Amino acid sequence: MLIRHTLTAIALAVGAVAIVAAPTGAQEQQESFPLDSLLSIPVSAAVKYQQSTQDAPASVSIITRDQFSRFGFRTVGEALTQLRGFYGSYDRNYFYLGIRGFSRPTDYNNRVLLMLNGHVLNENFYNSAFVGTTLGISLDVVDRIEVVRGPGSALHGGGAMLAVVNVITKSSTSSRGLDFTAEVGSFGLRGGTATLIHQFPSGPEITIMASGTDASGADLYFPEFDEPRTNDGIATELDWDRGGGVLGVARFREFTFSVLKTSRKKGIPTAAWEMVFNDDSAFTLDERAFAELKWNRDLNTRANLEVRGYYDWYSYDGFYPYEPPDGVWVDGTDARWFGGETRLRWDPTPTDRIVIGAEYRKTYRAEYRSWDNQDEYFNDDLPFTNHSVFVQNEWQTTQQLSLTLGLRYDSYSDVVSAVTPRAALVFHPSSRATAKLLYGRAFRAPTRWEQYYEEEDVWKTNPALEPEKIRTVEAIWEQRVSDGVWATAGVFDYEMTDLIDESVDPVDDLSLYQNVSTARVTGAEFEIRTRLPSGFGGYASYVFQKARLVGSDEVLTNSPQHLFRAGAYQHFPHGVTLAANVSYDHERRTVQDTMLDPFFLVDATVSKTALHDRLRASLSVRNLLNASYQTPGGFEHVQPGIQQDGRHVRLTATAHF
Repeated sequence: MLIRHTLTAIALAVGAVAIVAAPTGAQEQQESFPLDSLLSIPVSAAVKYQQSTQDAPASVSIITRDQFSRFGFRTVGEALTQLRGFYGSYDRNYFYLGIRGFSRPTDYNNRVLLMLNGHVLNENFYNSAFVGTTLGISLDVVDRIEVVRGPGSALHGGGAMLAVVNVITKSSTSSRGLDFTAEVGSFGLRGGTATLIHQFPSGPEITIMASGTDASGADLYFPEFDEPRTNDGIATELDWDRGGGVLGVARFREFTFSVLKTSRKKGIPTAAWEMVFNDDSAFTLDERAFAELKWNRDLNTRANLEVRGYYDWYSYDGFYPYEPPDGVWVDGTDARWFGGETRLRWDPTPTDRIVIGAEYRKTYRAEYRSWDNQDEYFNDDLPFTNHSVFVQNEWQTTQQLSLTLGLRYDSYSDVVSAVTPRAALVFHPSSRATAKLLYGRAFRAPTRWEQYYEEEDVWKTNPALEPEKIRTVEAIWEQRVSDGVWATAGVFDYEMTDLIDESVDPVDDLSLYQNVSTARVTGAEFEIRTRLPSGFGGYASYVFQKARLVGSDEVLTNSPQHLFRAGAYQHFPHGVTLAANVSYDHERRTVQDTMLDPFFLVDATVSKTALHDRLRASLSVRNLLNASYQTPGGFEHVQPGIQQDGRHVRLTATAHF
């Protein structure tokens, strides 16, 4: 079965490539990012200063703005799941990332560090990273997404266990003018974005975005609720999704000021947390905001200093209807924090680069509350502080070989502390090849929810929780096969210890979070990418990953053993581009110890530009073959697997002034 599905995926991908690569005569539109330009795009998330992807001491991928529009990606999560080793899960409320075989259901992506222009977006109570519609940032304002696989705590601190994702917004160097984008689509989708990028004659430049979307969603059938008193298992008009955001970035000389405010409200059609099925009053509301001022200056030809200060806010509200006498259960979070970071980059010799930094963060409000119409279950404020220092040295030992060593110390006010090292050898045996040997450790501090939530006769606190830890070893070979073809092959092995999971204390039968297990994941990955002067480009990747619990050899939940991704596009005359991508995910184990079937998806997008690229329209068809498939849900769901969307379309139009 596996071989048949995999061969089918490969055959369709090759077919798609062959179709779009067929001779088309004279090409009016050339590829805007030839391979050399793509490989030289600077990435800053790996070492906190700009490097090319070949020189970066990490496994790095970059998703450009051309790829967003070409393949019809609507969210950061959609774009990420087409990368080598990434996959997704959606429980009809939040979108979850899986990376190299690890994705715990309902972890809110708290083992991934998400940043916007270097500012951490993970909130400070659950450490969640929103990459779906909850993020509230339109891809229309995004220039590229930097993805660094593996542990990043040595530079970025807690939570950077599986990957660091840095979303970089457009600036005057990449785009200027005023853009209006409108979109409509299946399931009642309506949305719009306005983006302004302008540089004043006196020097300052601004980037402003305002966006909003509203989708009524589909009616969904859940066989677990198929009986007359629960509407025969049909959740009617409950999958709605409404949100948006406002972003502003102003740059003047050495200063950059950024501000963001997002909000997203989502209906809950799955009857999670044992609430009443098909009740239209259920929802979650997430809001996020921050303001940051950054100063960056070259002190001389060998030294650079950056200082930044920030203020952040996160709010959550949930409304869950239950049968009488409980009526309705409500909970909410209010988290607020501020902090600052100072970082010095110094080149003492032509072959040495040292980065030294320190960061302080104070969470002065970390409030959680829950109640129903009879009782209050929890109401407490749990503030804390953390500070860190880090140092990293990159030695260019020879013209072909560099060695990077880094170390970071993090301390939290409730006695949680961690030391995280990293090491990397990067070797260029020729101008067309790069070999990387990587080692790193990272940690995730227990969240306030995991440590301190309690409910009488049901749940108790565990302030003694230890941080989760990960140790990773990785080897990568990157090779230019020809002028237009780039290939990557690698192997990785990581062990995650002191995993925090829900458990029951046999002494009093109360639930609590404990450090209960160790996971081991080994894998191999292969990728090939091409960009040709004819306007054709494509990619294909395959990842094998074996994820087990140490001691029991039990397969991890939500961990497909095989992943295949492929895509291709072709520019045609008169500004027309045709693109298609396919993905295959192997079977996944659920938290209820069942197996979900593997699935194969095909997406296609056709787009056209006109009036010298001032007008652009695109039509995307997602799940073109209308595959019926599920992804795992968490313990809060009766359903072991959550049904995903069938075929749906989206029409987008953009005007540039």
